[in-house]
Amino acid sequence: MTFAPENALEEALQRSVSDPAARPQFYRLLMQSPLIVPGRVEGHTDSGAVLQALDAHHFELLQVKAKDRLYHPVFTALSRLTVFAKGGEQDYFTVIGRSLFDNTRGAAFLLNAGSKVGKELLPDEIASLLDAKPRRQQADGQNSIAISEPDPYPGKLTGALGIFFLNRSQVVSAHLVQAVLTDKEPPHLLIGLVAHGNPRRIIAEIGEVAAAIHTPNSVDVMVLDPARPRSDLQARLLATPPFYARPITPQSQGKH
Repeated sequence: MTFAPENALEEALQRSVSDPAARPQFYRLLMQSPLIVPGRVEGHTDSGAVLQALDAHHFELLQVKAKDRLYHPVFTALSRLTVFAKGGEQDYFTVIGRSLFDNTRGAAFLLNAGSKVGKELLPDEIASLLDAKPRRQQADGQNSIAISEPDPYPGKLTGALGIFFLNRSQVVSAHLVQAVLTDKEPPHLLIGLVAHGNPRRIIAEIGEVAAAIHTPNSVDVMVLDPARPRSDLQARLLATPPFYARPITPQSQGKH
C-alpha cells in the first residue's frame, strides 16, 4: 500500500524519510499539529474529543509493545488509526502534539504504527524538542564574553539553518561564533541575527531546527543592528563573515 499524504504534517514526514534537510520542518509541524491519540480523556465519554491541551485533564493512552519496549501509538490522520485498528472500534482523542508530549515526558511513541511511513519517537528526542528554547542574548554587559570560531564547526546546523532562512524573507544574514559565558558552563554557539521586524518567532524556530538535528551545544541568539551595534560583542559578531546571507536578486533590490 502506498502512502498518500493527507495533510502538511504527513507531507513533511514523508520528505524527512529521505531528506535530512526536511526534518526540522517535520519536527516543527509535529509539535504544532493535532495528533490522533488512541485512549480516553476524563470528562469525555464519546470518542473523538478534540482538545487544545491536556494540562487539566486525566487521561489514559493505549500501549503497545515493539522491539522489547512499550510505546504509545499516535497518528497523523484518522485513516492511519483505522488501518492500525484493522477497521475495529478504538477510542481516541485529538490534541496538539506539543501538549501531548509535554504531559507525557519520559514516554516513547510510535508515530503511524502499522503504516508504511512512520517514526519511532524516543523520550530524549521528544525532550530536546520540548526544551528547544534558545536564549535571546541582550546587549548590556556582554563585553566579558570570550568568543572564537566554533571547534568543531557545526556544519550540519549551519546547513540546516541556511535552508530554513531561505524560506524566511525576514532574515538578512546570520553570523556564528563560539561563546564562553561563564567558567562554569561549556561553550555555547552564539548566532548573530540580522532581520527585519520582530524576529521572536524565528528565534524560537532556530531552537527547533537545532533540536531536530540534535546539536550538542546550547544555542543562543543575539539580534544585530548593522547600523548601530550596541556593544563590542555585537560589532565583533557583525565583523564575522556570515554563514548565511540572503541572496540579492533583481526583485529584492531596493526593498527595505
